Amino acid sequence: MWRLFLIVVLLFPCTFQAQTNEPLELPRYAVFVEAGGKGFLSVNYDISLGKNHRLGISLTALDYEVLNENFKDSFEVHNWWSPGLMYYYLKGKTNHFLELGAGMSISPYPGKVYDSPIHTDSPFSFHGVIGWRYQKQDHFLFRAGFTPFYRPKVWFLPLIGLSVGWSW
Repeated sequence: MWRLFLIVVLLFPCTFQAQTNEPLELPRYAVFVEAGGKGFLSVNYDISLGKNHRLGISLTALDYEVLNENFKDSFEVHNWWSPGLMYYYLKGKTNHFLELGAGMSISPYPGKVYDSPIHTDSPFSFHGVIGWRYQKQDHFLFRAGFTPFYRPKVWFLPLIGLSVGWSW
């Protein structure tokens, strides 16, 4: 048995060598702008939480219907910047990563009463991502993916998100 093992090791030494294709360490910080995704437009900052985990902080432009004071039965649409948090899990070996994530935004519009007879709305929005991330140390960052957006009692939007930014 030992002779067979010795012959295999001598004939096929590359089979028993340590693998050196370890995943590259991701940059610690990244800033990017996303169209689609967590709403319609967002500005994002994310930090590394370890080898494959990241936490993102964002400001997202969302549309809100607000009761028009002059016409009690009509609504106006306003844009409002909403803060949000996002968790990302990245899987990859080089600069290309599968990105999986989930998060939420809170969007309290001043003066709006939620869950009233007029507004059947929620101040919370939930979003996810299944996509691809290209990221290098001290370089360009690009993201693309399916980014579903859900606002309770209002809508579900199956969005596509595209992002560009910089990481360091």
